[in-house]
Amino acid sequence: AIDKVTTAVDGTNTALTGAIAKALDDIFKAIDGLTDYSDILEAIKEAIENIEISGDGDDTEPEAPEINGHTYVEMGDGLKWATMNLGATKPEEYGDYFAWGETASKTNYSWATYFDTSDGGSTFNKYTVFESVLDLTDDAARKIWKGTWRIPKDEEWTWLRKNCTWTWTDNYNGTGVAGRVVKSNVEGYKGNTIFIPAAGRIEGTTPYKPGVYANYWSSTCDTKGCAKYMDFGGTIVTEYYIDRCFGLTIRPVSD
Repeated sequence: AIDKVTTAVDGTNTALTGAIAKALDDIFKAIDGLTDYSDILEAIKEAIENIEISGDGDDTEPEAPEINGHTYVEMGDGLKWATMNLGATKPEEYGDYFAWGETASKTNYSWATYFDTSDGGSTFNKYTVFESVLDLTDDAARKIWKGTWRIPKDEEWTWLRKNCTWTWTDNYNGTGVAGRVVKSNVEGYKGNTIFIPAAGRIEGTTPYKPGVYANYWSSTCDTKGCAKYMDFGGTIVTEYYIDRCFGLTIRPVSD
C-alpha cells in the first residue's frame, strides 16, 4: 500500500516546482528503503518538521500582485490596498496632491481654483448632499490608474484604523521618510503590511507639515464645503473633515 501511494504521489511531484516539490522530495528521501510502518510515519513526521518555510532556496522576493501595473496588499477587509500613493513610484514617496473630486494635481489648492464652486466655496454645483460619495468620473485614482482602482470611502478607512496596528516610524526602511507602518490584525492576513507616509497637505500654495502629519482623502463628502479624510500624526490616527479645495494625498483601493 505504501509503495502504491508513493508511486502515485511521485508522479504528481514531477509536475510541481518550487517549495512544494522540494518538500515532497525531502519526504520521499526520508522514507526510502523503510518497510516498518512506525519507522515510515516517524520519518515523515521528522521530514515535515524540517521543511524550510523559506521555500526552494530562491532568495528573490515573490512578485507582489498587481492591478494595472500597481501592486497591492490584502488586509482582510475584502479590499486590495495599494502599496503606494497615487503619483508615487515607491511606498515612501508622497506622490501627488489633489483637491477632492479633481483628477489632476495643480500648484494652487484654494477655492479660487476649485472645480465645484464659482463663489469661493459659498455654494456648490455638483456635490451638495451630506454623506454623498464621489462619482467615479471625479475619482482621481480611477481616472489615473484606471481599472478598478478608486479612493477609499470613509468607512473603509475606519475599518483599516480599527483592525490594524498603526506604528509610527521616523525612518521607514532607512529612507528617512516618516509615517506609519500599518499591519493587519485579521486572522489569515496577520502581518500583511502597507506603509503610509506622513505627506501632510497643501493649503493654497503652502505645504502643511509634511513629515509630521498625514492627510488622505476618502471619497465621502461631509458638511458644506468639506469632505472626510484620514489623519494621523505622531500619536493619533483618526478621521475628520476638511475643506475640499485643499491638496491631499490619495491611497487607492480596489474591490
